[in-house]
Amino acid sequence: MDERYSEIIKSKPVEISDPEKRTSLISDIDSRSDCLLSDMNGSIPGKCSRCSMIYERYDSHEVEEEKESLIKKILTLEWAMFQLVENEDGRAICQDSPDVFKVMRSSQAKSWTVAVLRSYLEDLEMAKRESRNLLSEKYARMMQYTRPTRYAEIAWKLPELEQGVNSLIERLVGIMVRWEQELETKYPNVLREGRPITSADDSPWVTSFETYMRGELMTYSKKTLTLYLNDVLEQEKYGKNGAETILLNTVRQYGFETLQEANEKIEQEKEQDI
Repeated sequence: MDERYSEIIKSKPVEISDPEKRTSLISDIDSRSDCLLSDMNGSIPGKCSRCSMIYERYDSHEVEEEKESLIKKILTLEWAMFQLVENEDGRAICQDSPDVFKVMRSSQAKSWTVAVLRSYLEDLEMAKRESRNLLSEKYARMMQYTRPTRYAEIAWKLPELEQGVNSLIERLVGIMVRWEQELETKYPNVLREGRPITSADDSPWVTSFETYMRGELMTYSKKTLTLYLNDVLEQEKYGKNGAETILLNTVRQYGFETLQEANEKIEQEKEQDI
């Protein structure tokens, strides 16, 4: 797989534990959704005070413990698969950046409900048993839009999608793209550091957020997609932009407390460079 389809960090990566390097932001903010559970009130059903999301869980501490365990297992399997992704131009730099990989993937996973995490872990475990590499499949799926000629040569190697998943994927992608566009208005400097949002900007050298997400969602099972869409629609119901939470999860791992702080810091650095 060509390294330009990977989660490339355009700015210099930082040590996550070093607060003095907080100004370095990840360029490729690939996918974001849902809300944190840190202040869920523990009632039945649980309710997050930040976004009014409803959760079918009894105790927030138990939820966080299970989420942490699930995310650890997911990242372990994803990283192992990522190491085996074959780049046509040689091994990609990002394949030797486990800390950056952890930031990007955990920022998304932390935003998911336990039900989605469980289902996606099942997808990964099933793929492993079947000797499939979901990370390789993800980047290959993206090539349908960025390098269609090359994709036509390898499409036969990919498994057929389950019946009915395309409609689920397109509903999810439509909402996620709109969320990204809303964030672009609120935090233009942060979003400018990442991928272009829509597939209109795809090229053999550039993969948009829309195409990236479409490729990733094509590796999820119908069960995972259904659970994920239900969560996303619940967020929509309460006026929650799920992409904002994933973005916040990301910048917090680089030392920022808020997206506004990150946005302003990037603006200051840009002015200093002029």
